Amino acid sequence: MICDLELFSQALFKGVCDNNFKSIFMKNILAFLVAMIGFSILSVAQIQLFAKFTPGESVSPDINIFGYAGKINKSGSLKLTYFALVEKSWAEGLIGISYAPAKWCELGLQVGIESAPSVYRVSGSVFLALNSKTTFFTCMEKGDGKNNWWYKSTLSYCPKEKFSFGLMSWRYNGTGVFLKHTFLKGKLGLWINPAYDLEVKTERFTVGLDIKI
Repeated sequence: MICDLELFSQALFKGVCDNNFKSIFMKNILAFLVAMIGFSILSVAQIQLFAKFTPGESVSPDINIFGYAGKINKSGSLKLTYFALVEKSWAEGLIGISYAPAKWCELGLQVGIESAPSVYRVSGSVFLALNSKTTFFTCMEKGDGKNNWWYKSTLSYCPKEKFSFGLMSWRYNGTGVFLKHTFLKGKLGLWINPAYDLEVKTERFTVGLDIKI
């Protein structure tokens, strides 16, 4: 995973750090992300690697990490959480809390930093287990600026233990279906997401790998 991060960091800094301040800021964010990868080994976490393919454009790689850093209360309904992401020319790091008022519901709130165009970033999420086979997840992030926002929503159905499918809509990737197959007792998950980006009117295809620790 560290080797993968080094490759992503090379793409991240190429042509991006056009002044000393940005260079220092990006290095600090990258150091934070490296620390998150190291910390994820000691906590409950998921590392996700994916590549987005767009006609006429180069492949856009992404690596992100989400994890639970520990319980806040005895029941475990309140937990510390963290999230980190690195792309070609952008990165973010967030920390926050999750609250599960019931086994079928979890609410999340995180705050942190991003590389550009501003410094701060906030995130909110909702997870619902609608029944034993169907789940819904939605997340929204916002930074400074009118257009500096992102969302992802997934409706998933799992007819078998190792296979799931459903609908996925996320900004910059598109709206479409997804198919996922897990291996090694759920530790690895391979998925694809053919989609259409309604915002910029183009097809996209994303393939990813989820690694649970």
